[in-house]
Amino acid sequence: MLPKKRSHSKTRPALLSVEVLESRNMLSTVSIFAQGDTGQESMDLIINNNVVATFDNVSVENREYTYSTEEGLTADQISIAFTNDFYDAENEIDRNLTVDRIVIDGESFESESPESFVAGWWSPVNQAIVSGNIKVDTLHTNGYIQYGTPQPQVSEVDFAGRTWEVVGGATSSLNLGVQDFGGGFTLLGLGGGSGPLAVSTQVDAQGGSRYDLTLNAYRDIFAGAITENGPWATVGVNYYDPTGFLVGQDRVDVNSSSRTGNQVYSFETPENATTAYLWAWVDNYEPGFNIPLMIENVQWQQDTPPPVDDFEAPNASFNSYEFDRNAESLINFGVNFTDNVRLAQISQGAITVTGPNGFQETPPIAIGAPDNTETDQTLVFFITAPSGEWAAADNGVYTVALNDNAVADAAGNFAAGGDLGTITVNIDPPAEDTTPPVVALLSSEMLFTETPTSGRGSDITFGITYEDDQRLGPLGQDRILVTGPNGYSGFARGIAGGSLGTNGTWEQLYVPLPADGVWSSNDNGLYTVSLVANSVSDFAGNFTPAQLLGTFEVRLASTSVG
Repeated sequence: MLPKKRSHSKTRPALLSVEVLESRNMLSTVSIFAQGDTGQESMDLIINNNVVATFDNVSVENREYTYSTEEGLTADQISIAFTNDFYDAENEIDRNLTVDRIVIDGESFESESPESFVAGWWSPVNQAIVSGNIKVDTLHTNGYIQYGTPQPQVSEVDFAGRTWEVVGGATSSLNLGVQDFGGGFTLLGLGGGSGPLAVSTQVDAQGGSRYDLTLNAYRDIFAGAITENGPWATVGVNYYDPTGFLVGQDRVDVNSSSRTGNQVYSFETPENATTAYLWAWVDNYEPGFNIPLMIENVQWQQDTPPPVDDFEAPNASFNSYEFDRNAESLINFGVNFTDNVRLAQISQGAITVTGPNGFQETPPIAIGAPDNTETDQTLVFFITAPSGEWAAADNGVYTVALNDNAVADAAGNFAAGGDLGTITVNIDPPAEDTTPPVVALLSSEMLFTETPTSGRGSDITFGITYEDDQRLGPLGQDRILVTGPNGYSGFARGIAGGSLGTNGTWEQLYVPLPADGVWSSNDNGLYTVSLVANSVSDFAGNFTPAQLLGTFEVRLASTSVG
């Protein structure tokens, strides 16, 4: 804070003595406006790659957290890190940190600015945790928000055998993307939290002809809700005459979050149309809304009318099978539909599944096979477990039946309803489980002779594995304790992780920085890595006992200032 100025009158006589003001340092103040989803979130203020302040139990309401320093600061020196992510689906606990903005000496810097780099945000388009200048303010996993250079923009993507050009809005690969699931099945996603965005691709068009647009389009609701005021998403076709003049348009508004399977829309082109463009568009997103548009199985083909003498009804078939996988939440199964000329659109409600203990479900359509044709289509349905996960208690025969007047061909002939086959659930009860998970340090001994550069740029990191003979349970928050010289003690925090199959997981962790915020020769010595009691268990409730996992040594050369 500046010293207050003394007030002097213009008529005051000359002073007989001179006051010598002492030297004062200028202060920079950083204010962080943040909130947590649970009130248990922790965040670090990082300046020039050094943690200078830690704030625990961040409020569930947006509050101000401040830090002052004698150094002048600019935004590109600052990062805000989320350090204690935790997710427990069974108990509905999900820690996430939202940083609305930081303020440096009165100047505000928004986390959703194009200049902010975010690492640790769940992207619905990519179905993964991603990093980039993505104009979001929430960290869903351990990561950080930093102020840097905008990410290069994307001008086109390849999808459904065509090149789609960005024709409206600015975008990056994090809010416009194509997922490849193999077997020719791909998914196009238009990000739903970054403002307007439109893509377009040229398709065939002959004036006065009918065309079928086949696709599955839906919305993934991650934040916010679809209302009459938006946010909007539309798929459409524009028709142009030889001079390039727009002569017509067909469109389909997408306002459902249900993944219903392929839908077929028949359009008739204007008589003078010679060119057409298929497009997708999202718009009117309020801050905090994240509802991307997802598109699958796009096909554009000229319509061939069925013969007037088509009186043959379509057929449905299903291959009975046995299901024996314990702890799965869904059972997927495919039903094949065929017709001699052309199938009509197959909608929800075509199938009913009945089973033991009064089970009855009209399953939704998950996806359609990528090689479906107008005469032969396989659609994948799914049924959910009565108690959330399929187990031995659900064993029995489940009958898959086609409903009356549910599937027709283009001539209006309906397939006959009736039983198609069965799914026999035959799951073995789990064996008695008395063995707790095994927790291990990936490297039992480690030596650090150079200043660390991993993690957030200055961290000592190591890997941990958690494996169980049957099924690993939820992991406690403060489970890995690191102790060392000079009273050092702190819980390791996760940076990354992944699956080791159905019964295990691994994670990379970093240890807290020393009190002075940097590893140096002052911190040399042997450190122990230990598992805390009652922090790791399996689903049977067997806890791994507290134990020493291993050690690492810090042996940094001393530095002198000349």
